[in-house]
Parts: sequence; structure tokens; C-alpha cells
Amino acid sequence: MSNEWIDGMMNTKFNDEALRWAVLMTAIESVSDASLKQYARTDDPKFLVLGESAYLGQGYVLQLALRNNKLGIVNAYWNGMTNITNGLIGIAMGETYTGYQIAGIGLITAGILLL
Repeated sequence: MSNEWIDGMMNTKFNDEALRWAVLMTAIESVSDASLKQYARTDDPKFLVLGESAYLGQGYVLQLALRNNKLGIVNAYWNGMTNITNGLIGIAMGETYTGYQIAGIGLITAGILLL
């Protein structure tokens, strides 16, 4: 592969509005999921409030993202990145994954790069 092809692909990806929205939605959903996991572990209501509030904000951000972008592309980016991010958050919270599960996360990552 030539450097020009790689440079062109990277410029396209990082100038992709759908990808930028998906990064924001991934951050919001990861905060929400981690908060709800922590609430499930501790029953501390502040984690429940944070998790539910983040999901409420997520709905607003999603409708903004869909104004000028394709549903399938936004959703694919978002789902893939959230799976990867939440896997890493799970590891940070002490969860373990099998080799097959890690391979699955890797395949999701490969799918994102192909979009």
C-alpha cells in the first residue's frame, strides 16, 4: 500500500462527521454503562442518577447525529466503539474475557476500520 492511499484513508476517516458523532456517543454511553455497573455493585444512588442521566443525554445526541448522517453508519461506528470501550472498562473494573471474546472484539474493530 502506498503512503498516499493510507493518508487519504486516514483523512477521510478523521473528517467523517458520523465518526465524530459516534466518538461522542461512545464516551457518553461508556460513562453511563460504567456508572450503572458501579451502581449494581454498590447500590449507591449517585451512580444510578449519573448512568440514567447520561442515557437521557445520549438520546438527544443521537438525534443530532442522525440529522445529516446515515443511521446504519452512525450506529455501526457507535456500537463497535462502545463494545471495545466497554470491554476495556470491564477489564479496568476487574472483569476477565476468554480468548474467543477478545477475538470477537478484535473482529468488531476490524469491521469499523472497513466502514
